[in-house]
Parts: sequence; structure tokens; C-alpha cells
Amino acid sequence: MSIPGRKTYYPELASRRGEATAWGLAVLVAAAWLVLLIMNQPAPGAVRVMAVLLAFFALGISLSNWMDRHTVLSMDPEGVEFCNGLRHVRLGWGQVCGVQVYLSPWGKKVSVVGQSQHFDFRTLGEVKVQGEVKGRLGFLMGEAILAHILEAAGLRLVSSTAKEQRYERPAAALQDHQD
Repeated sequence: MSIPGRKTYYPELASRRGEATAWGLAVLVAAAWLVLLIMNQPAPGAVRVMAVLLAFFALGISLSNWMDRHTVLSMDPEGVEFCNGLRHVRLGWGQVCGVQVYLSPWGKKVSVVGQSQHFDFRTLGEVKVQGEVKGRLGFLMGEAILAHILEAAGLRLVSSTAKEQRYERPAAALQDHQD
């Protein structure tokens, strides 16, 4: 269903090469452990620990990639909606209490805080190795999304440091919203 004035955004998708590598290493170490078991040889503790850790990391990467592929951020005249497969948040503009922006080399991490719910997203960040872009993450239009949320929710900058910015609704607007 299309809502007039609704804009929908999707994050940049990371390469699945890291996920495949993590699973390949997990399977390789688990296979080595299995071979040792079949040959009635005791498996060194490091092999067991490495097999479990690699499987855990591979699972985490797979979950992260799955969530990225199911992430949708939509805005319309009534508010903002965020879904990522595990979390679904709908906030009307009047329900947005504040926004916290954490600065990082890989794009800004933006936390949109409502009265009883919140969600996080990233503005576009680039992963560079020796000056060459190896990957992109976050929302391509992340800065525009952030600016629209701040404007539509009527938020103003209340504090800023080298690593963080906090936006809140002015006190008079909060009072009007509570009445």
C-alpha cells in the first residue's frame, strides 16, 4: 500500500564475502575436530574453542546481514517507521522525544528515542583500506533522513561534543505536547 508523501529507504548492503569466509573457517576447524575424533586422537582445547568461536562469529555475521536485508526506514507526514526483521517501531512526530548522534569514522550512529520505543540507524559510512573504499554501510540518504527527523519532530541541538550530539524538543513544545 502506498501512502501519499511516504518516503522509504533501505541501507547499503554489505558484501557477503565475510560471512562466507567466517562459515568456511568454522566448517574447516569443525572438520579438523571431527577428523581427530574419528582417529581417536584427543582434540587440543584450542581447536574446540576455535570451532565454537568461529561458529558464533559466523552466526553473528549472518544475523547482521539478514537484519540489513530486512531493514526499511519510512517517513510520511504522520511519523517515522523502522523495521529490521526483529524490531518494528512506529513513532508519530509528536512521540519523538529526542535524537542522539554518535560520530564515528564509519558514518554517524543515530538513535531516535520515543516515549517507550527507540530505533537506531547509521548514516552512510565507508570502510577504507589504504585509502581504497572496500565497503559501504548505513543509509545512502542518512544525512537527509536525520535532517528530516529533526525538522519534522521539532528537535533542537541541546549538547554537542567531539563524539556526540543530542537533540531534544524545546521545553515549551514539550509542555504543549503534554497538555
